[in-house]
Amino acid sequence: MAGIQDPCPKWCVTEPEEPEGSRHIHRTQRTEVERYESGTHASITTRGGSFGTDEIVVHAWHRTADSNSVQADLYVPAGDAPRLAGVFEALSYVSPDQIRELAAGIRQAGAEMTGAEAEAEPEAGA
Repeated sequence: MAGIQDPCPKWCVTEPEEPEGSRHIHRTQRTEVERYESGTHASITTRGGSFGTDEIVVHAWHRTADSNSVQADLYVPAGDAPRLAGVFEALSYVSPDQIRELAAGIRQAGAEMTGAEAEAEPEAGA
């Protein structure tokens, strides 16, 4: 794990430009995919970094013309990157409706396990 005050490791593409003593987070190159269609905008970005531990970060965001934006961040230990990539690969073989069904199932399972109420689902097409 690279500490935030350590020199950038080989995989780091950012250099600290902040004043001396400022916090610097080492990061890999960022990958971003976006889609614009019929008033809907979706974006998913991912990169590796040292955010206290070496992690892969996935940031997802989307908005439709008639709803508020929905966003989420997922931090996964760097050693689990192949499994996370496998999930994304599998998603490429299913339809958007099936992905929404999976998302609803994840929300429901979390609510059942924590005793909380399931979060509202985003608007269709989001």
